[in-house]
Amino acid sequence: LGETTDGGCQEYICLDQKHFHKLPANLSFEQGAVIPIAFVTAWQMLIEKAKIKAGETILIHAAGSGVSVACIQIAKMMGLHVIVTSTSSDKLHRAKTIGADRFIDTSTTPFRESVKNLTSKAGVDVVVDHVGDPTFMDSIRVLKRGGRLVSCGATAGANLQIDWKHVFFKNIALFGSTYGTRADFAAVLRAFEGGKLIPIIDRTMKFEELAKAHEALENRRIFGKIVLSI
Repeated sequence: LGETTDGGCQEYICLDQKHFHKLPANLSFEQGAVIPIAFVTAWQMLIEKAKIKAGETILIHAAGSGVSVACIQIAKMMGLHVIVTSTSSDKLHRAKTIGADRFIDTSTTPFRESVKNLTSKAGVDVVVDHVGDPTFMDSIRVLKRGGRLVSCGATAGANLQIDWKHVFFKNIALFGSTYGTRADFAAVLRAFEGGKLIPIIDRTMKFEELAKAHEALENRRIFGKIVLSI
């Protein structure tokens, strides 16, 4: 839904029964609405692809995005040390409230240099980079030997220039990822039901304000998710 067929941004929709999951009793419908895409995508990226482990250090770009907010929480839940980037000091502050440990304001400091300083030149074990062209090569450079980079998109440019020797000399793994499985979805719902993850709603807007909601997304004026109320 929303990729190869029309999505759920409509008043009425007809779905096969197999696509339904029971909403955890501790969540409202508005809270439930932010879970499927962002958290299932993040779960597939970190748990199934990058196979994160407690004690590792992870760099997560674009701290305010829906997927990054989910990645921060999942990484922290799994016992990782979390470094995040953003051009907004407000988003970095809000990232701290959901578990991020270290913060890089990329409007003032190149993240590659900051990661070197924050890790005493050791680098990070995992990078989440769905920004693309502006950050991708330096994301590879900040990885430790045997590090993993996982991406679910390229919001700022998909035509990447990669110095491939950094990949094979350091035995780096690059993972592409889109969404996840029903098993991932079930695992995510259990984590929400157990209070290990929390939904982050930037604001709730009326269905008639859809254009304004898209404008806020396009201008990166949100942290987490916008929910439409029908």
